[in-house]
Amino acid sequence: METAVDASDLIVRYGRHWLISELAGGGYYAVRRHGLSEEFLGRNDLPNVICTAPLGEMARRLETERKRENRF
Repeated sequence: METAVDASDLIVRYGRHWLISELAGGGYYAVRRHGLSEEFLGRNDLPNVICTAPLGEMARRLETERKRENRF
């Protein structure tokens, strides 16, 4: 069972590093506030933008990115 997620919760948790908003046609996007170079992104398989339909998926993706970034 998926835990209910609210966009404001994601903004509080990840908003320092990501700008999180709804897409006009539905779904959500997150853009890094401090973009990473294409070279760094490619070498480390990290995105500057995440787009998802369900908000729960956005929460999972942002948490995954946070964990991956902590490797550096």
